[in-house]
Amino acid sequence: QEQLQGTAVPLYPPSCSWGLNEEDSWRTMYDELSQSDVQSITPEQAKSRKGAVLLDVRLANKAANGMAEGSINIPLYQPIQGWDIASNIRRAGFAFFGIFGTERNMGFMDEVLDKIPKNKEVVVMCEMGGSLENKSGTKWGFQSRSLKAAYYLKKAGYSKVLHMEEGLGGWDRAGLPLVVPGQQ
Repeated sequence: QEQLQGTAVPLYPPSCSWGLNEEDSWRTMYDELSQSDVQSITPEQAKSRKGAVLLDVRLANKAANGMAEGSINIPLYQPIQGWDIASNIRRAGFAFFGIFGTERNMGFMDEVLDKIPKNKEVVVMCEMGGSLENKSGTKWGFQSRSLKAAYYLKKAGYSKVLHMEEGLGGWDRAGLPLVVPGQQ
């Protein structure tokens, strides 16, 4: 750090987490998850977990097009809600890369606590699954919404949390049943 008129100035760029509503960085989440008892299981193993809650944390509009049979959807993220300058800049930034802009669903844990008792086993799934494994080219695994959700569940006191590898795509490739909400 440099001293400018008695003020310490960092020589590295500031973290770009403002407005993203993330309490912790992925590295912090990875460190805690890799030291916890959260295990990754296959879609077939997830399907066979008797009494477990299958928690789909994808966006609601994704879940509306198809979900794993027996799962419930509580989105970890939601479309960007505000129309203030910061929200519009974030929207434009996402759009520049051809990505639909999202932000943390701040009601996620309240809804989880309302719908899932803490003594239940919870299998968390998203679109892709992510990984805690350090494969070639990764230092902190491969982050995903399901791993982030597993982290938040553990922080909230859920003790039986499992992460489903490969996400809903893996579930579908395994030939496991999908349902469209409202068409059951």
